[in-house]
Parts: sequence; structure tokens; C-alpha cells
Amino acid sequence: KSDARHRCSTSKGGDCGSMPGLSIITTCKGRLAHLQQTLPLMLAQGGDCQVIVVDFDCPDDTADWVDANHPEVRVVKVHGEPLFCLSRARNLGARQASGEWLAFVDADIRLNPGYSRGVKPLLKIGHYFRPTPINLDTWGNVICRRSDFEAIGGYDEVIRGWGSEDDDFYLRLELLGNKAASFPEELVEAIGHDSAERVRFSDVPDRWVTHRAHTLYCHIKFDLMKVSGQLVLPLDTRVAIYEEVRRTIVADASRGASASRITIHLPTELRMPIWGWTIRRQWTFDLEQIPGAPPPPP
Repeated sequence: KSDARHRCSTSKGGDCGSMPGLSIITTCKGRLAHLQQTLPLMLAQGGDCQVIVVDFDCPDDTADWVDANHPEVRVVKVHGEPLFCLSRARNLGARQASGEWLAFVDADIRLNPGYSRGVKPLLKIGHYFRPTPINLDTWGNVICRRSDFEAIGGYDEVIRGWGSEDDDFYLRLELLGNKAASFPEELVEAIGHDSAERVRFSDVPDRWVTHRAHTLYCHIKFDLMKVSGQLVLPLDTRVAIYEEVRRTIVADASRGASASRITIHLPTELRMPIWGWTIRRQWTFDLEQIPGAPPPPP
């Protein structure tokens, strides 16, 4: 649900007649210049492909530009979100999808004219699909079945800022029973840009700091999922873990620390009560820098 601070509205366009087999979902926050190049290529895939654009409080007034130039596109407009949360943006777009399959395509990705024709014959239940060989520029682009997306609760909206929401999504699809599959890399092409654009709407300017925090959060979350047998952990549990991990990693990075430690307290319910006593359980996670490891890409 959306409150007064997070209002969401949907335009009337983009019904596409009959139910399309493939819904192409893209998000935009400060990337209108890219979208102006890539959106026409998404629309060129054919009338059986629904196209959805999520304007995530974009300062470029993306929704207005899309409505004026491509009224056939279904537009989701989000207000009151100064920071970018890709997970939330993609989930909002997916809610408007009518296709059996969801193609999440970044705003800086050009689709080959044969993209739809190339991927549709490959789509098979029990699989999700990424361009292969995989590279950082196309890492987050994926096609999955809508029912699988819904079964795992979509992207984890607790993760904000750059990095790891895609890997978390893929791992949860695999826990559901999906297998990783591929489509040819030449069907997509990334528009080059500098790293400053990746963190322009983040409260942490170093994308590799948030990547470390998000990856550690995901490791902790997956361990708890194994213990609890839950495919989706409760929101309050995820928020508590995420905030503690993010706060610790950012603080340690700011002082140049080469290691971080997180302690997670587990539930105290006892299968075998002990009269007058209780058991406190906790896990400790140590994140340590590997001596001599090469730095990440700029």
C-alpha cells in the first residue's frame, strides 16, 4: 500500500489488447536520457509485448515524457522517494504486468530488434533467464515467470542503494526450485556510463560499501531462512538485520576498518523447557578483507 509520502498512480495506457506473453519492465530515476534511447527498442519488440515504465520520483519528469511520446506504455508514477530503491521500483512495475513472463530490463539497456523472438522460444517453466556470458553492465537483467516472482515475494525492498538485490532475487528463485538458464548476450547491449550515476540517488556514495553490506545481509538472511524453513522472512526481522548490518559496515568503512562483526540473536523459544532457565542463542558473522586482494572495478 502507498501512504501520503509514497503515493503511486498508474496511467491508462498500455493495455495491449489481449494478454501478452512477455511484460518488459523498466525503471527510471535520473536516466531519462538513457530511456529516450532504449524505450523505442522495447516497444519495437511487437504488440504482444507489454511495456511498463516505473518513474521512481524521477527528477526528469519521465512519466510526463512517456505519456506524451509513447501513450501505449503503461506508466507507474511514484512520488516522495528522494532515494532510489530498485527493488521497490521493480515490484511496483511487476504489479502492473499481465504477461506470464516478466523481463526486467534496465533503462540503460538497448534491446536487439530480435530480442523477443530470440528469448520466447527459450522460456521454460522452472527456469529463469539471464544474458550470457554475464558481465557487470547487464548483471541485473533477467526474465522470470510471473507466478515464480509472486511466490518468492518479488525483490526484497529492504535492500536500498546499489548492489546485491539481483543476486538475492536469483538465489530465492533457485530455492523455489528454478534453475538458472540463459539467452544470448547479443540480444542486449548496455549504454556506457560512469559509476557516479549508479549512486546518484543513494545515501552512501561508495557503491562497494553498500554492496558489502547488502551481501552480508543476504548471507545472514539465507542462514535464517534455512533454520526457519521460510522462503520469505518476516519484514520486521529483515529490517532489523539489514539496518544493523548497514550501520555497522558503513561505520567501519568510514574509519578504514578491514573487518566487521555482526551478532544476530536468535529466537528463544525452547522445544524442551528448562525449569527456571532459558537458552540464549546467537550467531556471529565476521566480514574480513582478504590481504592483497585486487580492488573492485571503479
